[in-house]
Amino acid sequence: MDPDAIEPAPSEGEASEPPFDAAKSCRPPATAFRSPPSSIAAVRVGFVNATMGYGLFAARDIRQNEAILHEAPFMTAHFDERFPDDMTNTASQRGAYMEAFHAHRSNLIAAFPRLAARHGHGPLDYAQANACLSNLTTHLYHGQCDPSTVTQAEYETFTNTIIPAETVVGSDGNACREFFRDYAFKVQPKHSSTQPAAGAAASDQAGAFKQEACVYLLGSLINHRCRPFPNKKKPASIGVDAKYGGPQGPNCEWRIGPSALTRFAQEKHIVVDALRDIREGEELTWDYHKKVLGFICQCDICQESFMRQRCRVL
Repeated sequence: MDPDAIEPAPSEGEASEPPFDAAKSCRPPATAFRSPPSSIAAVRVGFVNATMGYGLFAARDIRQNEAILHEAPFMTAHFDERFPDDMTNTASQRGAYMEAFHAHRSNLIAAFPRLAARHGHGPLDYAQANACLSNLTTHLYHGQCDPSTVTQAEYETFTNTIIPAETVVGSDGNACREFFRDYAFKVQPKHSSTQPAAGAAASDQAGAFKQEACVYLLGSLINHRCRPFPNKKKPASIGVDAKYGGPQGPNCEWRIGPSALTRFAQEKHIVVDALRDIREGEELTWDYHKKVLGFICQCDICQESFMRQRCRVL
């Protein structure tokens, strides 16, 4: 056939073939179109133990790759591990705490009683705390929370050892800094208008204000869990296959801000995703990736195995 030959035009009444449209023919994988979290409640606050306090638990079965919740920050402040004692960072964290305390006093004391106690505010009575823990939804954009399952006995076991400070002069800065270290998620701001503190060293001025961190009312209650070593019988496994009898690793991960998977999220908002199928009643966990000297992990993987020593030196 002559390659230069002109194909005959379609006869009258014969439909011509539509032109090729690459945008319609080449579609991204389905995971690129992740939907916002469902309005059907997926989580609830529950009791873990007297040391760790609360955690988030699945209120229903959750599918792998499902977006579980989408939440705006509860507190936002400057935070940089390289400059833990910087006066401006400390003042920013203290300001974030005070703003949250004045706007959401009961929720803050209920969710983070140890932080409140270090500022002189004792735990709430059980009825008031339970009402707050059942409705920590003030900053949720998508997703819902079922009522808390923390019993009065569990609550008292946790809070009876929390004694409010008689004075916070000189200590509340440490309280906020340590709280942000343990509960906040670092974010990279687009810009910062904060000026360096008077007298700060030039090296401090160069780096101390490049990082911000956010605390989330529900997201920050999700506890850490280490990733177990691969199962000997299945080297590719990371310990999530129950039929091999190995411990299960973290079942969630987080994304902050909009991305290809979470276009619905806004800047500094956190989205919690399921790494695998999660059964109703299972605690939500993730790997903090924190490498802070002296961080002693409380997850059962570490407490019941030789990995405990590994966590002590991370």
